[in-house]
Amino acid sequence: AGSAEPPFRYYSAVDGLTQSDVSDIEQDHAGYLWFTTMRGLNRYDGNLFDHFTIADGMPSNNLTALYIDAVDTVWVGDTRGGIAVIQGTRVVDVIKPVGDDASPIRDIEGIGDRILVLTENDGILGIVVDEQGYHLESLEAEPIGAINLSVSGDDAWLTADSRLQDPKSVV
Repeated sequence: AGSAEPPFRYYSAVDGLTQSDVSDIEQDHAGYLWFTTMRGLNRYDGNLFDHFTIADGMPSNNLTALYIDAVDTVWVGDTRGGIAVIQGTRVVDVIKPVGDDASPIRDIEGIGDRILVLTENDGILGIVVDEQGYHLESLEAEPIGAINLSVSGDDAWLTADSRLQDPKSVV
């Protein structure tokens, strides 16, 4: 009997990714796969990769986090604490980092009608939209050593240095 072929297909820069090291992956409602790398954002349609970089309005090519909301707005975090907002194939806004000493974005997730941003050093932030546009507000300013934010329905959990935390008290 022969061995079964693994159900995975591997992609790299040779196949069209901007870089082979991918830090986050999401799929939008149209079926496109989105990938963040340290050389830009990639959108894959099953055949070809489209790229989004500084040349396309991204605030940085060093991308760390990705979230796609219910209306397919793509939220992309970077190592300098900025977030690009993409609708369709266009960068429509860039959210500036909080403070002068920007902290890398670790994760972006939606819970209810809120979008939460987990940073390396600035804790948990919320994305707010008002008459002046998008901006970030601090929800939990204490550096918590958080690594990942996970949302399932109305439940959110943080994995942090040596602990698991329910962040509901701050959101």
